[in-house]
Amino acid sequence: MFQEFTITKLNRLSYQQLKSIKSYEILENIDNIEHLDHNLVDCWKKLIASIATTEGIEDLIISNIMLAFIDNEKKFNFLKSQKLDESIHTNKLINYNLQTFKYKKEQKSIADKIIYDFFLKMFAKLFPRKPIYGLILLQFFEIYGVQFYKKLSNTAKKFNLFEFEKLINLISEDEERHISGISIIISDELKKNSLSFFDIILIKFIISICVFDINMNKNAFHNKAVRKNILALGMNPNELTNFAKKTAKLILKNLQNSKKIERNIYV
Repeated sequence: MFQEFTITKLNRLSYQQLKSIKSYEILENIDNIEHLDHNLVDCWKKLIASIATTEGIEDLIISNIMLAFIDNEKKFNFLKSQKLDESIHTNKLINYNLQTFKYKKEQKSIADKIIYDFFLKMFAKLFPRKPIYGLILLQFFEIYGVQFYKKLSNTAKKFNLFEFEKLINLISEDEERHISGISIIISDELKKNSLSFFDIILIKFIISICVFDINMNKNAFHNKAVRKNILALGMNPNELTNFAKKTAKLILKNLQNSKKIERNIYV
């Protein structure tokens, strides 16, 4: 019964992607920024570049998870569709930044190199054998992303960046679809294979690195510039940081209780 529901649901979510792709094709992907001063332009372009970097790392994570499901067509195809989504997100964000702000991030920050290029790439090597690690990591990114994009969409509207607002809303819709699909796969995987104490410890460590990466509190030296940009745009970095911590706690609590991770965690 569960297996039949899983297949039907994952199929439907994969098909929904076709409609989403068409929506991206009609975006103009450029806004008029004559009303923004130099400081705001600098804040926007650097923030968008950071978001594109994060979307890009999800592509890598999914590629490694897919290797675990080569023999499971439905799960493989859903993850394949999600991988395509993340690639579209990254390219659209980069192109928007280039067309609107004439900016492209040429060099990664030290934090990006340590967290993304070292830690997450190292852990990603485990995902073909232990896909649950990567699935939980994706779940964290997606749930946090929906909350962050809601804030970002409202901020874009306030600054009359209407094309960017449309882009962020489309990305957010994709993330909600991803949460639903990943939740189904995680629940199915946990029914088949229970987590060991070591699994829980390692997942905690992986998630803690991501929370550290997001941390925008005053004492977060690695995100000093990001905090400054977030504040300049009228968003609350402490609120975003606290939500990341809350999301991590709820995900880990559900894992320890061997319960399904529900998609309404972020509500």
